[in-house]
Amino acid sequence: MSNIKKGRSFMKKVLGIMLFMFLFLAFFGCNYNSTTQPETTTAENQTTGTEEVTNVVLGQVTLQLYGLQDALVKTVTVDFDAADSLLSLMMENFVVYCDNNGELDDTCSVPGTYGLYIRGIDSVIGEDANSTYIAMWINDTYAMTGITDTDLVNGNIYAFKLTSY
Repeated sequence: MSNIKKGRSFMKKVLGIMLFMFLFLAFFGCNYNSTTQPETTTAENQTTGTEEVTNVVLGQVTLQLYGLQDALVKTVTVDFDAADSLLSLMMENFVVYCDNNGELDDTCSVPGTYGLYIRGIDSVIGEDANSTYIAMWINDTYAMTGITDTDLVNGNIYAFKLTSY
């Protein structure tokens, strides 16, 4: 009978130690930051004495523009941070024309019923009269989201192709 008591006592100690280790690791061992806020660095400007906040680069993407028959017109590779969007990167590197009630609008400030409709980029313009439009591709796959709903992913290639219909 005393062997049974010793066995139970030993099991209680083992379970107690395991519980302690689990709780210790849960509270102190996992230093995981679950926020999705971008890392920022603050630097003091030596001349003005003011603080400047700089977003940390999250990655690089390639932006490509194609004319008809997949003729590459322009390609750029750019860094992005948390403040960037695909539209903002495109507008920084290309002249982007969105549809504004049938007119070309380079501010892209008037979304249509289904969001922004890209009518042209730089000299590549999609026209109903020519049965062409600008299609967006992500890593050689036709995009299933619009330019304002597409997340930037490090290493992705975002291609905008003049396409016939």
